[in-house]
Amino acid sequence: MTWIPKNTHKQTVHAGFVPALAVWHRAATRVAPTMQLFIILAALLSFTGCSKEYMAEREFWKAERLMSQIKKADLEAQGTQILDPVATAYQKVFEKYPGTVKAVESLFVITNIRLRQKNTQAARETLQKIIQNFSSWPDRAIEAREGLAKIYEVEGAWDKAETAYWELAKFHPLHPKGLYAPVHMIIHYKKVRDPEGQKRVYSLALDYYEGNLKTTGPIQAAAAIKNYLALAKLANGDWQEARTDWLTIPKEFPESPYAPMALLAAGELSQERRDIGSALDAYNQFLTSYGKHPLVERTTLRIGLLHSELKEFAKAREWFNKLLVHVKEAEKIAQLKLLIGQSYQNEGNWEEAEKIYHEIETQYPNSGAALQVPLFFYTHMESLGETEKAQEILDSALQKYQEIEKTATDPAMSQLAQRLEFSAYAEKGDWKEIMSTFDENMAKEQAMDKRGNWLIFKAFIAESKLKDLEQAKSLYQSFLSEYANHPLANYAKTKLEALTKSSPSPSV
Repeated sequence: MTWIPKNTHKQTVHAGFVPALAVWHRAATRVAPTMQLFIILAALLSFTGCSKEYMAEREFWKAERLMSQIKKADLEAQGTQILDPVATAYQKVFEKYPGTVKAVESLFVITNIRLRQKNTQAARETLQKIIQNFSSWPDRAIEAREGLAKIYEVEGAWDKAETAYWELAKFHPLHPKGLYAPVHMIIHYKKVRDPEGQKRVYSLALDYYEGNLKTTGPIQAAAAIKNYLALAKLANGDWQEARTDWLTIPKEFPESPYAPMALLAAGELSQERRDIGSALDAYNQFLTSYGKHPLVERTTLRIGLLHSELKEFAKAREWFNKLLVHVKEAEKIAQLKLLIGQSYQNEGNWEEAEKIYHEIETQYPNSGAALQVPLFFYTHMESLGETEKAQEILDSALQKYQEIEKTATDPAMSQLAQRLEFSAYAEKGDWKEIMSTFDENMAKEQAMDKRGNWLIFKAFIAESKLKDLEQAKSLYQSFLSEYANHPLANYAKTKLEALTKSSPSPSV
């Protein structure tokens, strides 16, 4: 520790800064008097800034300690008003040390506290402070603008939310969040089924992106703008124009990080639209141009699967074997071998397929691929008309899946066994047993959304497989009553409306 002599000037100086001031003093004595004054002032300003940040951190630490003392049980017993003193503590950081890192962090903490208290007005006011006081800190201002827009949106004040999203786009035209804001607005109007609103925002979005492109010019940043322009077109339903835009990015900006992703986006879009030839062209161009990209393995697999879909089994195996050369993980090797075996089986070459299936069961007995092999044997026996043998294989597989589902320590393996169990019951046509399994899973599930998923599955099976429309209607109604805010609520509502129109309930 450095001690300050008692007879020094009474000005308070942090002890750690004394040696540094001495160094500055020695340096200053070697230069002109005017420069001496400049150097000393610069040093003092620098130390003042450091001290301010240090003191802000101290105050922030005090607020954090106060927050950590509030336990979950206290919150449940006394309610979120117990957080008011904490918000006040963080407010002091902002008021006493404005312009510091901890000041802006404090405002974000206060925003979260107000949101927990469901005081959205106070949360919005706090975010406005960030926008007003830290506009020169782009990342923080962007975060605040996006938060403000989302709060308005959740509140249902869409007009104000839209204004906030456009401000986000306007003030941050090259940031991903600013560029995505118009896309988000198009999706909103599409979701609420407002074609006029969607048309208006889409037109504004096109003007926004095209204006940005003119301002930016042909530099690398333009690739990002073109990417989000394509996303906007896709959101609006103009998928062919979106694909065209994505394909221009690697031509105009081959070195941009958006270029390989644009090719993959064009390929996936073509694949979704069942334009397999265009999808293969995009994927092959990706592999040719960006052979060291992290997504090469996934794209190679996708090409093989597309050739299988086109019944070009020999070509599919070529791509699967290309992957086998590079893949080291046992699970992936087993899966690739399973795909190769399946291609032989689909081609009608059971002898080769059977060899590979036995190899998987022997060399990779604990793999997910080995679990699937019995279903391929079942399919083969069914194709030969050996129904009794096929059912024996299926029953044995079911027993194995149920055992693994109960005993597996790996959640992924347990989930795979469950999916295969459903597949086996589906092959047997035992839809009631599947519904019973859904009930068991729903009873065990803790998460509301996942419980809702099982109920939707039940309704779908009742409608599409059991053809019990009244039961399906009842299940969709139960779903909407219990899970009104579920992501699939709109789907359930649409299905219920369609079922009601096609088979209205008998009048009493």
